[in-house]
Amino acid sequence: MATRFPLRSSLVALTLVLLTGLSAARAADPASGPVIRADHQAEDLGRLLDLARERGQEIVVRIEPSGGVQVAGKPPSRAQTLEDSALGLWDYLVDTLVAGLDRGVAGLPRLPGEFDALVARWRQDRPGGLSDQSALARILAVLAGGVAAGLLVRRLVRALVRRAGAPAARFIDAFAIALRELLADLAGLGVFIVVAQQLATRLLPATGLPHFLARDLARVVVQAALYLIVARFLLAPGEPERRLMQIRRPAWHFRMVLIYIIAGSVIFAISVPMGALGDSDALAGWLLVSQTAVTGFKLWWFWSARHDFAALTYGATVPPPLTRRLIGAAVSWVLIAVALLNWWIGRLTAILEDAMSWGIAAGFTQAAVFLIPICAAGADRLIADIFRAAAADAPPLRQATGAVVRTVVTGAVWLIGALALADVWHVYTMAMGSPMGRTMLAAATTIGVALLTGWVIWRFAAAYLAAHAPKPVATMPGEGDDDAEPSAQSRLATALPLVRVTIMGLVFGLTTLIVLSTLGLDIGPLLAGFGVVGLAISFGSQALVRDIVSGIFFMADDAFRIGEYIDTGRLKGTVEKITLRSVQLRHQSGLVHTIPFGQLQAVTNASRDWATVKFNIRLERGADLERTRKTVKKVGQAMQADAELGGEVIQPLKLQGVADITDTAIVCRLKFTAKPARASWIQREALKRVYAALVADGIAFASGAVTVKSGDPERPANPLAAASVTRLTTEVAG
Repeated sequence: MATRFPLRSSLVALTLVLLTGLSAARAADPASGPVIRADHQAEDLGRLLDLARERGQEIVVRIEPSGGVQVAGKPPSRAQTLEDSALGLWDYLVDTLVAGLDRGVAGLPRLPGEFDALVARWRQDRPGGLSDQSALARILAVLAGGVAAGLLVRRLVRALVRRAGAPAARFIDAFAIALRELLADLAGLGVFIVVAQQLATRLLPATGLPHFLARDLARVVVQAALYLIVARFLLAPGEPERRLMQIRRPAWHFRMVLIYIIAGSVIFAISVPMGALGDSDALAGWLLVSQTAVTGFKLWWFWSARHDFAALTYGATVPPPLTRRLIGAAVSWVLIAVALLNWWIGRLTAILEDAMSWGIAAGFTQAAVFLIPICAAGADRLIADIFRAAAADAPPLRQATGAVVRTVVTGAVWLIGALALADVWHVYTMAMGSPMGRTMLAAATTIGVALLTGWVIWRFAAAYLAAHAPKPVATMPGEGDDDAEPSAQSRLATALPLVRVTIMGLVFGLTTLIVLSTLGLDIGPLLAGFGVVGLAISFGSQALVRDIVSGIFFMADDAFRIGEYIDTGRLKGTVEKITLRSVQLRHQSGLVHTIPFGQLQAVTNASRDWATVKFNIRLERGADLERTRKTVKKVGQAMQADAELGGEVIQPLKLQGVADITDTAIVCRLKFTAKPARASWIQREALKRVYAALVADGIAFASGAVTVKSGDPERPANPLAAASVTRLTTEVAG
């Protein structure tokens, strides 16, 4: 049975969980302790009391009105509680930012003295028998030895795995090249870690500041190398054949990454010994200056590259759809917002005890905002190349399977990234701390599964139906082959609009109902209301219902398909489009007729299975009919033997007989049976060949001339009549 909870209560619980998780920050201020407000619940009060007992702080009980006019003794409403919690959270965030800034500013004058304190600590913790120069030389030897060994191994592995070949034509080829380079880089980094650790153990005693500095400087090198390896893997400056991230100005962005790596390494390398000295105020001052400078650099970088990020989001689609345009325009703003959030978290770490954890979470978030979308897009392109065989000529099931795999893999990348972010920010710990949090976590899981399942089903159906979709045909004059007639599509392709709309409605409706039910909404009244509204619409739009129902039965009867030529009694043409309520016909003259299904009575289909075409020819009255029959038969046999015409002809061309005898001609009827798609073209070919064959055999066609003869052909009785007859014969013949 699904767990239900009200939506407002969920939002209230989320706010309370955030407040409870951040309440430890107030311990840094000795003048303040946990504050119990009237809108706190029992479980929140218990956690605050335990926290105060552990820290030895006093408990301040403050009974205040929640705001606005309230009736005495009446508890605040949920909306009022939510508003008070949000305002309290906002006030706390502002107070935290101000407190962090104050502590950082107060620590700035202490920075010059940190160097002297570090020198004193160096001399105090330096092992005996080591001079300053010797200790520094050994630290440098640890780093230099690790770097030299790592570079050597990287070069050897690169020479082993690198292959010479043609430039990468597909994304999967570029990925294979980049993956071999990544393997060499990671091998070199692994060797650096091992060698540096062994050298530090052998050259420096386990106790003392030199060993501590060597270990943390090696960590700085590892972190910087990881950033550099990822940047080379994606951007590949100077090597376009293995570039995975097709962004504008890749070399410029690689330089920006290098600057960021150097700045971050310097900040971390200085922060570690300062943290070891124990002067948190000086460390807060150093972080305020350094992180503000780095944040300013990131803001300039993201703003200057906004067009590059937008073009990367658009891809090769020209023009890009509206959704991609909106996402492309929002990329830079999201990165800027995350950079500002990280700067605020840096101020928060100045007043928290677990500052390192918050700093790691902020740095991971900045990297994740970059890498998660890039990895998702890369995984999608990689799977698309793997299923490249499932293109237009592949079976529909294989195409649909490829689309589903792409959706699942891309969704898995986003899901893993979201779970990693949630773990870094301790969302699970805060959520599992209360029953409401656990309920919210279960609801979020249910909603995520429902959305993913609905999306997968829709992607499978869309790809499967697209494989059966009618192929685009030329509709403008002059495009394509003017002699070719439109080919009829399959029955499934004709019914695609109805099937697609039905599946999309079912998937969207069921997913929406599951999400609303999980959020705690009672969907019973919603379903009843929709039923009443649908009934009212059906009564008010009987014509629309009649059109839809008639269309369903026309599709069930397979009366016509896209590409077939039909006659509805009043209008005729080739079926060009079928919607939920109407059919569109393209007339030979180019006119488009849109006919609602409800107005169709009897439909004559001229493109189904086969077509028998009959046509007449007019011969002179003295023509040899038997000779004509044999000539026409030879023409029919030649047409069946033709490579282009033979596959279309079902029964060969033949002389059916004499259809009529007029004063001036013998009318002979010819017929053949062929596939209906190109019947008119075959008729034109038959006429052309019959004419040439009859002329070659000396069989004359009727001229259409009218001859008037007198009673005595030797000598006309009246010369004027003879002249008039001659003139009349000449005029008729002309």
